[in-house]
Amino acid sequence: MSLAFIAAAAFTCAVPPASAAEESIVPAEPLLVYQAADAKTKTPLYRIEGWNEPVVDHPEQVATLTKIIFPHGAVLQQWSIFVDDDPPRLLSWGNDVHDPTGDEVSSSYTLGRQEAFPFLDQPLPPNTYPPEAPLAYVLSRLGLGRRRDRASVHLILMGTSVVELQVWTDGRERVTVPAGTFDAHVVRLRVTADSLFPNLPGFVQKFASFFIPTQTIWITHDEPQQVVKFLGQMGPPGSPDLLIELAQIMARGVEK
Repeated sequence: MSLAFIAAAAFTCAVPPASAAEESIVPAEPLLVYQAADAKTKTPLYRIEGWNEPVVDHPEQVATLTKIIFPHGAVLQQWSIFVDDDPPRLLSWGNDVHDPTGDEVSSSYTLGRQEAFPFLDQPLPPNTYPPEAPLAYVLSRLGLGRRRDRASVHLILMGTSVVELQVWTDGRERVTVPAGTFDAHVVRLRVTADSLFPNLPGFVQKFASFFIPTQTIWITHDEPQQVVKFLGQMGPPGSPDLLIELAQIMARGVEK
């Protein structure tokens, strides 16, 4: 199972906008830069950069923007629109891929509605997200370690099924990443066996649960909470563990 973190988090890139007059810039959420690597070999794989922005004329909504930059020059850009509920409610999302020359080679756009998934034979729970949605943004808005110790969200897999992702805190520690040292809650993530294998007998589901990977994130205690580290398997069974670490926090502004 891919959490896409995960490709996903409120990660996207841009250079802070230039302005002739300092007063024409108002504070904004920072630009976050992450580095993804193979957890075993430490080989760099790609860079993730991003930010969150308010949606014009919709103060209850937040846009998360994502850019994943690969060493060979291809760029995957993602965006999502959320209602700032608890948990955040996903309204729509999209992405596009650009080749190393900058040409767009693919794109998609989806509304978070039942009709967008004609092969899905069950109602969408309200806290449902596609794997390519920025789950790090969602997880950082749950108040983990502050307002609650456990939570669950749902993921759409291949447009045909919904699985439950359980989330729980597992201690608190100081974690050091390239961006600095943070007081963080350790949070575990794992899909439930009964949602992943609904047709298996109960005793087989319990056995199968031992083979479902657990991912770990480190999320800051201080508000606004941010994911600073991820460790775990992404992709199908047998995929290598991925290490994603916060590399830089950059101040940015928005023109008035």
